[in-house]
Amino acid sequence: MPNRPSNLPPPLPPAMPPMPPPLPPAAARVAPRLAHPQHRGFLYDADCPSCPLNCSPRVPPSGSLTPRLILIGEEPGPQEILPRKEQDRRPFIGASGALLWSMLETLGCSREECWVTNAACCRAKKVKLHSQFWMQLFDVKKAAASHCHHRLLWELEYVLAGNPRATIVPLGDYALWATTHLLVPRIYSYRGSIMELDLAKLKRQPPVPTVRARK
Repeated sequence: MPNRPSNLPPPLPPAMPPMPPPLPPAAARVAPRLAHPQHRGFLYDADCPSCPLNCSPRVPPSGSLTPRLILIGEEPGPQEILPRKEQDRRPFIGASGALLWSMLETLGCSREECWVTNAACCRAKKVKLHSQFWMQLFDVKKAAASHCHHRLLWELEYVLAGNPRATIVPLGDYALWATTHLLVPRIYSYRGSIMELDLAKLKRQPPVPTVRARK
């Protein structure tokens, strides 16, 4: 090997591999928060054959199975029943739904963190009975919520198993009635109050709807 001239600078040391990034503090080294598992479709069937709205378009619930919020509407809106296929229908997609989601976004809660359902899975309409009398809209709404009642209760029990601390928010008179069995469920009278949900009691006391038939 030839001699190295004395006037040259000393050789550079061999390149070192890059240092790994520093570890985060111990408090931050935890498992990442799992994304909310999403589901769309009925978890349990309603008593559709006995319902006056049988054969009407149904809107299935959808959302997170480990939700922060469980939102219960009264019934589907007109835009929600438009898709021809049931699996393409979603609750709370109309104008009021858009307002609701924008308000929740300002509070740091997205739709992906909510379970969204309705007290009745069909939109109410006047129904003509075999006796040629008409069921008024008020009676149809209550009858539909009654026939969907156990479907809703079993659905709530299933979803609450994913997050027992989820907050249930009934939106409307019939949603409040379905979760409390109040004799006079007026949502404006109870708005903002905190109420206890007793699913076992609600299952033991099935609702008995009545009909005011009018010619």
